[in-house]
Amino acid sequence: MLTNTNLFGLTDIINQPKRSHDGKFAPKCDGEPQHKIKECLLSGMSLTVKDCLKLTHSTEMRRIISRLRKSGMNISDKWCQDSQGHKYKSYFLVKEEKKCN
Repeated sequence: MLTNTNLFGLTDIINQPKRSHDGKFAPKCDGEPQHKIKECLLSGMSLTVKDCLKLTHSTEMRRIISRLRKSGMNISDKWCQDSQGHKYKSYFLVKEEKKCN
């Protein structure tokens, strides 16, 4: 899984072969922005549209987030503001707490 939250080395990490639950290598999903965004969110990163553009060369982040939410991922967002006063949204995966009975 992802070990580095630095966006500038992330493409190499995401494109490494993944292992499935049985230890076999899962097929690579080259050029698939939704897969890359999902991997980043599952690793605990928060992403902005600007991050998505750098990572996947796609401007479809809001559409991808919508699809991932419909598939059952609990993705939340928050409004942020940079030093120049520009507002933007940051998307992140909400980790569910396990309840003990």
